[in-house]
Amino acid sequence: MPFFVRNIDSGKCIKIVGIRKDNRLIYEEGENKAQLSEYDEKNYIEYDEEHEKDYAKVALFQLEINKLKDKIYNVRKNITGYDLKALKSQYLLPV
Repeated sequence: MPFFVRNIDSGKCIKIVGIRKDNRLIYEEGENKAQLSEYDEKNYIEYDEEHEKDYAKVALFQLEINKLKDKIYNVRKNITGYDLKALKSQYLLPV
């Protein structure tokens, strides 16, 4: 019964170790066992060693994305100005 599946988004690999009476899957993560929600089942595919190269590429792309996000964050820190609430107060009609 035990088999491995991989999350298609995060690349996280888990070991499916059983099925409960209500047909929910039980997985093992280290020493702990947990239930995989039916909602999350669609995010996992059967583990295939041939996909390891592709997951490595994805991990490298993710590093590049994170570096770009850091650069964007650092540039945005320099952008300042009045927020909309402050601007709106200048245009309020007298009551």
